Amino acid sequence: MGNGHDYRIPEPTVAVQPCPLCAKDKWHALTSLANLRNDGRSANQFSNRHPGYTGSLWIMLARDYLRRIWEGKEDASELAARILCGEFARSESSTSVEKGIMAGIEKPGASLPLPISIDWSHQEFVYRWQFGVQRDLYQLLLVSKRARKCERANCPTPFFVAKKLPRRYCGKACADEAVAETKEAYEASGNRPPRREKKNRKGRKGQRP
Repeated sequence: MGNGHDYRIPEPTVAVQPCPLCAKDKWHALTSLANLRNDGRSANQFSNRHPGYTGSLWIMLARDYLRRIWEGKEDASELAARILCGEFARSESSTSVEKGIMAGIEKPGASLPLPISIDWSHQEFVYRWQFGVQRDLYQLLLVSKRARKCERANCPTPFFVAKKLPRRYCGKACADEAVAETKEAYEASGNRPPRREKKNRKGRKGQRP
């Protein structure tokens, strides 16, 4: 990447239907996919709200891959590369090319387009995403440390992108619930929750906290 530039993302190569919620939160579609419930109705609703978002990749499979990437599993980098490099779409294109060669339409040795090209005049690589999930996952890759999972065990939407770090919970509601649950657990066991020690500021007058 010339002069330290990141991959540049050009205009989309396919039409994307606008989503009102995505206009307010650029991570809405990606987090909605990661938090998708395990039922067909949820998948259909997501497909209607975000048509073509996962391309040729089955929505529920894309969700499972995204969760492993989000949690930083051992195959996270491999799965991210498969989505970003369009391996699934390239597999279908490869079949079409092979059929074209057999039919005499394509010449032997015909290659498939890569999602990354070079812009020599701007001294940078250009990432040419085809589907919304590729665009958003690439953007998340650039700030991957902000991809968090809510620490509250029963959180219905645990996958989120933190605005600031550190961040343990997806929002105030889960943070408050976690505190209440911890308090109830201590009371049930007959113990008191540990008190936070107050910082000793004696002798630090005139210093900024």
